[in-house]
Amino acid sequence: MMNAETPVSIIVRTHGNRMALLKTALASLVEQTHEAVQIVVVEDGSEHAEPHVTNLASTTGRSLIFQSLPKSGKVKAGNAGLAVANGKYLGFLDDDDQLLPDHVATLASALDDRPEIAAAYGQAWEIPTRLTSFAPLDENHARRRPAGRDPFSKLALMFRNYLPIQSVLFRRTLYESNGGFDEQLDDLEDWDLWLRYCADHDFLSVP
Repeated sequence: MMNAETPVSIIVRTHGNRMALLKTALASLVEQTHEAVQIVVVEDGSEHAEPHVTNLASTTGRSLIFQSLPKSGKVKAGNAGLAVANGKYLGFLDDDDQLLPDHVATLASALDDRPEIAAAYGQAWEIPTRLTSFAPLDENHARRRPAGRDPFSKLALMFRNYLPIQSVLFRRTLYESNGGFDEQLDDLEDWDLWLRYCADHDFLSVP
């Protein structure tokens, strides 16, 4: 098993009645080939997901934590997840995204092999989606297109956020040194985070 000895925490932010989306996102985490994955679910403004998270923990043997916040917004929800995550490597998966089964293993292996690299990222598929119903879930998907394929460049990142949030795995030391999301922001919090995290460090693109 690749890198099972390296603990990884993935933070999942959710809100409102989005259980159908969240269940799919969490299923993609349960199916990771990397076994040492802690799944941190932070629900903003409600507790709809707690029974499902508790059931997943008991039936899959995966490490899952559920945290509910008073309605605070996605930025504070992300920081709440970072505060309780205990992995050596950290990442995010929002409730409308999914990871391929070897995502965590591949990026954790890259970080294990390259201790001078602060974060690693892989290619993502962006799928424009029109959501017509949450319950039952009814989605119409357009043709998928690749994202996150560019080699790492601090200069390029200053002009365009080409790193999808779910595609990045970063060392916990970045969070400990630079903090989490800027809670003054309402959007683009991940772009700001990557710019702060790469100011004195390099990221690695993993094809």
